[in-house]
Amino acid sequence: GIVYGYQGMQGKIQERKDKPLAGWMYIGILFPIALGLGYLAFNQGILPSVLGPLAHISAATIPVVFALAILLRKGSPISAKRTWGHFLAGLWASPMVAFIIEILAAIPLLIIVFVMLFQEISSQGLIENFTRPEQWTEPYLVSQVQEFTNQPLILFLIAAFLIVFVPMVEEAIKTIGVWPVIRRGFTQHQAFIGGAIAGAGYGLFEAFFLGQPGVTWVPVMIARAGATMMHMITTALTSLGIARARESGRWSDALRYYFVAVFLHSLWNISALGVGVIIL
Repeated sequence: GIVYGYQGMQGKIQERKDKPLAGWMYIGILFPIALGLGYLAFNQGILPSVLGPLAHISAATIPVVFALAILLRKGSPISAKRTWGHFLAGLWASPMVAFIIEILAAIPLLIIVFVMLFQEISSQGLIENFTRPEQWTEPYLVSQVQEFTNQPLILFLIAAFLIVFVPMVEEAIKTIGVWPVIRRGFTQHQAFIGGAIAGAGYGLFEAFFLGQPGVTWVPVMIARAGATMMHMITTALTSLGIARARESGRWSDALRYYFVAVFLHSLWNISALGVGVIIL
């Protein structure tokens, strides 16, 4: 499958329209069933080792299939091989590259936060308490750490990282799936569809690995379904911008679409953070 997808992504095939996937839209009715199975497994403790994996795989996959069925309901302007190439690039290549960049960028942020916390702890004479692991769970130390981490500057740095930096990195990297065909040329329609398919792969990766078993599994998987749609839309827009820029010779077109995608992604992250704060 990977070799098949790679060959398609390289454009080593003749483009043709594939059969519409409209019938697959009906798979969307299975999503509530998957959520119900997950609720039984994670909230009620009913056969968690059996129902849990089944529910998780289904809840992660169904929104992707449903969205792609809507997108390709009238057929695809690109071949099946290239479709798989875009999807596999979004599923594996893009998340890995984005993850590495985000981890490397987070190191300076963590150092800054650690230095600020260390200065606060030292100024209040609590450094000795933190050198004794048996006291780390003491209520007064936990409350002190929470107070330190709630400082406006620390909250601002974390929010800026999640709301600004992460969307900028991910919206640039998620277009990896369309990079190999830029030199070969593709229409704006093909770029939009190819980008959406790559975004679907990226969303599936996140749904598989960011949704964790527990009492919050159901709302998290509902949110992940929405995130998949967001990734499809933003990657499609960025890819469309690349195609328009290539046709017009004005790369400002690519930047304009890119920043629109970043803005939409940032809005989604703000909403997700807000919901997370409310739940907690």
